[in-house]
Amino acid sequence: MTQPFSMRDAGAQAALASFRGGRLPHAILIEGPAGCGKSRFARLFAMSILCRNPQEAPCGHCPACKKVAAGSHPDLLIYEGEKGKAKSFHIDLVRQLRAQAYVAPNEGERKVLLLEDVQNMTEQAQNALLKVLEEPPASTVFLLTCQSRGQLLETILSRVSVIALSLPAVETCADILAEHLPEYSREELLAAARDASGSPGVALEALRQDSKAHGHRECARRVLELLGKGQEAAALARLQPYEKDRQGMMALLEAMAAQVTSLLLEEEKKAGFSHLQLVKITAIIEKITAAAYSNVGGLLLGSALCAGISQVMSETSGGKTS
Repeated sequence: MTQPFSMRDAGAQAALASFRGGRLPHAILIEGPAGCGKSRFARLFAMSILCRNPQEAPCGHCPACKKVAAGSHPDLLIYEGEKGKAKSFHIDLVRQLRAQAYVAPNEGERKVLLLEDVQNMTEQAQNALLKVLEEPPASTVFLLTCQSRGQLLETILSRVSVIALSLPAVETCADILAEHLPEYSREELLAAARDASGSPGVALEALRQDSKAHGHRECARRVLELLGKGQEAAALARLQPYEKDRQGMMALLEAMAAQVTSLLLEEEKKAGFSHLQLVKITAIIEKITAAAYSNVGGLLLGSALCAGISQVMSETSGGKTS
């Protein structure tokens, strides 16, 4: 079972050790900065609570652990507001979870209610939560995550045990990134770790986005090259992964537009295209991009792009004007 990077944190390790020793508060607040792994740690903690092998919890192979990993355990209920939006965790949601808290577990002795990003709770919602934390059901464990306990009511804090997670050093962060993205060099991982101030989650997301962008740029370059050679069928085949990915197609169009603009600025070498062809291709890309913003699907966008550029190449093949 893959351990979350937060398990390198001493506080996280101590918390699980305490649980295995038989000490489990009814409400636990997992606090830590963005990208430190608190959400994954919370799920690991929930898995430990529901695991059928308490001395090895989480064992990762019992039916309960497998259900938690698959997101299908009936005794793990997850609640959160809109991701990253302040005051989006409303009182209605707390009322729902409060009702669920008093329902007996389905499969074991305990059930876990995981409340993500409780810093986004309204004051009304926090006060409603306080009521159930003051008189908690014996079989229910509350796991709360937040970026800073300072955003919560003191009355809430008085009813929870806090596990404070921290960000690792840049070198350790780079080690963590290497486990997830072995294709990157050590220098690239260190740079990403520094840019993210040591936050593995933030760095991972940035590198994955960069990897996606690189993929779009490479695909755009290859499609343009194939169309320049008159290989429309091969270009369409390259665009097949984008058939149901309109957002991805828009990113590819943006990358292709940047490449064509770069070629236009070159004095001599234009990758086999004439100045006139590049101007006309720019107009085609702009037209397809406008269609993308009108919710046209990726399949139609790709087909129109290839047909449009192929037509430009056919109409201007008699001679290349620089």
